[in-house]
Amino acid sequence: MTFINSQSQRVEISPESLGRGGEGQVSRVVGAADLVAKIYHQPTDDQWVKTDFMLKHPVPAANGRLWVTWPVELLFTDDASPKFYGYLMPRLRRSHQLFTY
Repeated sequence: MTFINSQSQRVEISPESLGRGGEGQVSRVVGAADLVAKIYHQPTDDQWVKTDFMLKHPVPAANGRLWVTWPVELLFTDDASPKFYGYLMPRLRRSHQLFTY
């Protein structure tokens, strides 16, 4: 799957899912081992607004480490009329779901 980011750069997403949920799936970004992409099943304008807000209000690192995955770039379809479809975020290799804390 190929998408474009906010700077009109092509981003290749692996079709292999790292995880799936009610909103979408998380997949690897080809050529960027430190990033993953969340691709919505059926993206909405509300998700776009929320993700854009999160992008403009990043969470600071704690003691120099990321402690949550947070959007770093929006993704749009790669066609004549691009539509919001998901976002890129850092890949955390060791993590726990928030509710376990």
